[in-house]
Amino acid sequence: MKARLIWTIFLGLGVIVLLFSVIGSKEIFATLKNVNPLVILLLGITVFTITLLDSTRTYILSKSLGARLPFKVYLENTIMGFYFSAVTPFAAGGQPFQIYHLVKNSVELGKASMIVAAKFISSFTSAVLLGILAFIFLFEEIKGIRLIGPIILVGVFATLAFYFLFITFLLNRKWIESFFSLKIVTVPIAFVLRKDADVVRDSVKDKVENYMNAFETLWKSSKKVFFTIFIL
Repeated sequence: MKARLIWTIFLGLGVIVLLFSVIGSKEIFATLKNVNPLVILLLGITVFTITLLDSTRTYILSKSLGARLPFKVYLENTIMGFYFSAVTPFAAGGQPFQIYHLVKNSVELGKASMIVAAKFISSFTSAVLLGILAFIFLFEEIKGIRLIGPIILVGVFATLAFYFLFITFLLNRKWIESFFSLKIVTVPIAFVLRKDADVVRDSVKDKVENYMNAFETLWKSSKKVFFTIFIL
């Protein structure tokens, strides 16, 4: 635990030093002086609330699958997940780290993947629904914006298409197995793990099976959990 805390502090300090070196300390302090303290307080409360809700979602999903961990582990999972999303290109590192973190805390890989995937689906769905509502209410204004309006329209439909495709992929056993059976996927994994590609492929099939079984078990046993996660 001490090593994790030291590593977290080290990463945080590294980000702060990087910001000060790139932007400049004078510019940062000058900007902070002009910021309303109430705004900073509200932002702090918002970040705290989001962190608490996301940690609660992880806790509920883990508990429903029989994995009981101290709540501070879920807080750590959320905070570090947000951090890796912020420092990796296209925010691609958050979910993989959260899966890794849960596995390191004795949660099976299939269950850990399902937990993170379920949270992603609920968050993505909420964002898409809110985007659709905003699009409906602001349609006339968007349509009237020259040049930018058509781009926004294309972006909305592209997001919807990507959403349905990605959700279908996450819930389709055959698609997942086919993807992770591709040589372009298995060969790099085998190289990193120093294992035979066929062994990796068989292992991936087992993990996908566990992942889908966890999804199906949770859905059949407790639909309330899914709806609770969606609301949160």
